[in-house]
Amino acid sequence: MPVWQNPFSLSRTHRGAWRRLDSEERYRAIQNLGNGQLACCVFLQVAIFTVALWFAIHVHTRGQISLPSSVADAAMDNPRIMSYMVTLIATVISFLNTVLLGRVLQIALTARMTQPLSLQTLRGSFALITRQTLLGVRGLKISWTWIKSLACMRDGRKDIAPSDRQYWTWMKYTIMYGILCGPLTSSWTSFLTPTPVELQFDFTGTEMDYFAAAAQLRARWNGYLAPYPSESSPLVTYMNATRGMRGYGLRDVMLHVQAGNAAAANELGLPYYIPFQDALYNGSTGGIFINSSTMIQDADPSIPSEYAGWTQSYTTVQQGLSAEVQCRQQPFIDATDVYPSVGLYWSASLGTSITAPNLTVPADYGIQRWFMVTDCSSDSVAYTSDIMAMVDLNNSTLGDGVLIGSVCKYQDFEKATNQSFLVLMQGFAPSYSFIEPTICQVSPRITSVNVEFDGITVNINDTTSSEALDPEGQQAAYIDQISDLIWLMMFDTQSLSGNSMAAGIQLVGYAFDGSLILDSDLLNFALENYLRGAIEFLGTLWRMELQQLSNTSMTQYTGVVRIQSLGYEYKRSTSLLLLVPLAVVVILTCAAAVYTPAIKPKKPGHTSFVEASSIQEKMDGPVDHAPRSSFADSEDFDPINIIHLMMLASRTRLGNEAGENELSQFNLD
Repeated sequence: MPVWQNPFSLSRTHRGAWRRLDSEERYRAIQNLGNGQLACCVFLQVAIFTVALWFAIHVHTRGQISLPSSVADAAMDNPRIMSYMVTLIATVISFLNTVLLGRVLQIALTARMTQPLSLQTLRGSFALITRQTLLGVRGLKISWTWIKSLACMRDGRKDIAPSDRQYWTWMKYTIMYGILCGPLTSSWTSFLTPTPVELQFDFTGTEMDYFAAAAQLRARWNGYLAPYPSESSPLVTYMNATRGMRGYGLRDVMLHVQAGNAAAANELGLPYYIPFQDALYNGSTGGIFINSSTMIQDADPSIPSEYAGWTQSYTTVQQGLSAEVQCRQQPFIDATDVYPSVGLYWSASLGTSITAPNLTVPADYGIQRWFMVTDCSSDSVAYTSDIMAMVDLNNSTLGDGVLIGSVCKYQDFEKATNQSFLVLMQGFAPSYSFIEPTICQVSPRITSVNVEFDGITVNINDTTSSEALDPEGQQAAYIDQISDLIWLMMFDTQSLSGNSMAAGIQLVGYAFDGSLILDSDLLNFALENYLRGAIEFLGTLWRMELQQLSNTSMTQYTGVVRIQSLGYEYKRSTSLLLLVPLAVVVILTCAAAVYTPAIKPKKPGHTSFVEASSIQEKMDGPVDHAPRSSFADSEDFDPINIIHLMMLASRTRLGNEAGENELSQFNLD
């Protein structure tokens, strides 16, 4: 058997395989860093991962990154186009990641194709050697053919079948490759898709100062103010139809009744909104006044011009007016040796008859009139008259019932004070007897509240501070006006057929537990929030009216305007999980590059060629004995070049490819 003594040596063996005869080839993985293709692939893969990781950490550290206003506006106006562009970019990047990984694997595994390779296996590996991209369904097919080739090479077999254990082992590897590369596009899409972010801009505004506004309120009421009671100057107050109609600066009490219902219902878990001046107050107004026009006026100077006209929401810290209310059941009608004590008097008169031509219609009803004298203390008395109801001829109520009430100004449960007042009320059958004799202590508070406003809905989220009124009486106007409001509400809501204030409280309790009879705890809870809501709405009216006056004492408030835009915001570290598929691909790329044996592509190796005897017998003499060293001995021969392999293979008779050539094997290095 002739053997040429040159860098490429050809010889025959009985197995017909190319076998590497050079035993001095060593694996020098570090030298792969000098391989231009490997270094380039690894560098690009690591660079992509580094940029993605840096961006994720930067966004997480900074909190958020917003897109330019023009880009964000276009993306929000065209969400489908934005989704298309993001998916396209993600697909391109994931394609590049897959190509880089596939290229490194091709180089690594091509360098390790050192076992016998049949022509059938060689054909299955052509896709790999010719640098076809391992991507998509076609890529999986190529990968499977190539993996079968590796299995055949390792065991020296021509093919493997589903019944072989190796078949399923390499099937798992193929599936793992598909599972690894498949999530890349989804991962990049999720990572690159911009999400809604809020741009925040601080601003300041001005509002009425409750601490200093009492004087303006008193002037607006033409100087009227109930005096503080004393032994030398007892306090006498009254409420009757004349005063109720004049109102002393008070508006229609029905707005306050609605506000009371909303506050009580909201605290019991029932949604209730108060519409007022182009805004919806959720549950209560909190004593603040806010709408879109005032917010735009205050916040616009702080907003960059490119965001003008964008959807805005606001968070402010404002001064509010509220009340601390405590209610308890305490008999007061004809009470002795205790304050307050109420004397209740009533009379009924027959209604008038109607005279028509040839007919007189007699009165079949009567009018019942109530009068209350409330001894609040030894030096304070309050009168309530003109409480009326309709009765039949037997003095039985025809309507729903009567709610009587009064107020005692400048006192609490224990003593006289400039910081509180008392409210007395009691309901009567047939519908309002659930309001047992109740006394509520009302203490107005000047508060600081956090307000959320989205342009329509106002939410009072939290009360950060609450201060009682001046004990020296500098804000006595608040006590006088607020107590008049509660008194007027009880008086004005009474009609001949019933009382809308009592009916509203009953309806709130019914909506909460389905019963028209409220127990004492539920009644007190409902009344406390009802009165608080009415007082807070009165504060909103004061603020709206006084802020328009030039002599109103003002104070500054702070706020943040929020604008909805698009950008990137990774609030949790779990967002880094989106980079896990890419990280695995990078690790595999680097590992494959290191695993690749150091090779010298253009340096001839030691190669042997053997063919089966069945082929030898079918080959004619001239071809079989043609000198094969002229090409194999060339310095240009590259054993991993498919064209060179085909030229070398053509030195044998390949016409009978279907049979004998399957026995031909090549050993490449």
